[in-house]
Amino acid sequence: MSGPSFSLFGAYFPSWMLCLGIAIVLTIIIRILFIRIGLDDLLTFRLTTYTAITIAIACGLAYYVYGR
Repeated sequence: MSGPSFSLFGAYFPSWMLCLGIAIVLTIIIRILFIRIGLDDLLTFRLTTYTAITIAIACGLAYYVYGR
């Protein structure tokens, strides 16, 4: 049994790729917001924090949209 997929230009891509792409864009927007309000300077592990935010958004989006 394969996971949900979508067709893009005749090829099928797994749904997690779409969720990850959206999550990366949203994380970039969140980082810009953090920089503007000064929260980015307070983060000690920026890479870990933004990676965790990206994964959380991607998993949450996949669960919300595809129910998995």
